Amino acid sequence: MILITGATGHLGYLTLIELLKEKSASEIAVLARKVSDKTKEIAALGVEVRIGEYANKESLLKAFNGIKTLFFVSTHEAAQDFTVHKNVIDAAVNSNVQSIVYTSTQGEKSLGKNNPEGAADMHALTEEAIKQSGLNYSILRNAPYMESLPMILGEKVLTEGYAMPMGNGKLSFATRQDMAIGSAKVLSKNEHDHKTYEFGSTASVGFNEVMEILSELTGKNLEYNPINPETYEQQSKEAGIPEMYIQANLGFAAQVRGGYFDHPTQDLANILGREPVSVEDFLKETYGR
Repeated sequence: MILITGATGHLGYLTLIELLKEKSASEIAVLARKVSDKTKEIAALGVEVRIGEYANKESLLKAFNGIKTLFFVSTHEAAQDFTVHKNVIDAAVNSNVQSIVYTSTQGEKSLGKNNPEGAADMHALTEEAIKQSGLNYSILRNAPYMESLPMILGEKVLTEGYAMPMGNGKLSFATRQDMAIGSAKVLSKNEHDHKTYEFGSTASVGFNEVMEILSELTGKNLEYNPINPETYEQQSKEAGIPEMYIQANLGFAAQVRGGYFDHPTQDLANILGREPVSVEDFLKETYGR
């Protein structure tokens, strides 16, 4: 049996739906923290819902009973307390789970000590703990979600362009849907044991290119302005943006400038058997109506 964690979230739920195309509902279970409308929707598909949470190892031991393969969706809570991820790995070992498929972050450089995003250390620790557990494993290093692009660009992008301290950095975005399809294919076959995949697009895209695509779609001259971090911080404070959001955005921008997401890869394309959705096609679908 395959257990999907995070199944009430975007990636987990999409992976469940794709896995149901490969396996029968009786071969799949999901883990949720509590009963909700989403878990009721999942149960209506014939999928067993098991209650447990990463911070409660006893609940995991019960939930993992009889599970062969675990789809381990990472949580940012582990960036503050790695114990929550260690609980999952230990419970899997103690419950005789045979294989873990873990959602990590894209690019080996992203797991380095110089990464401005603290969650990278969490992923590095988790990957190493999984490899040391003795279980079979597959590591899926996911790119930034393409669906986050409209939020990154903001509501005024089609009238004012885009200003952000991303420098000339590029990202190899991929859609959640493509990642979910790839994840389901990895979960349904044994041929992916002890392999690490970069789940991103085959070409990286910078924000100059994004604005060129949007300019073509709208007929406007939309530009990307790579302002410096200090200017962004000052403008954001003047606009009344909360400090926690300013710092989060600065951290992401520093990652982009540093090339932490610039990892074009054939891995996802090879598993899908086709090219992943491109940024150009996504922008046409999102803004070209």
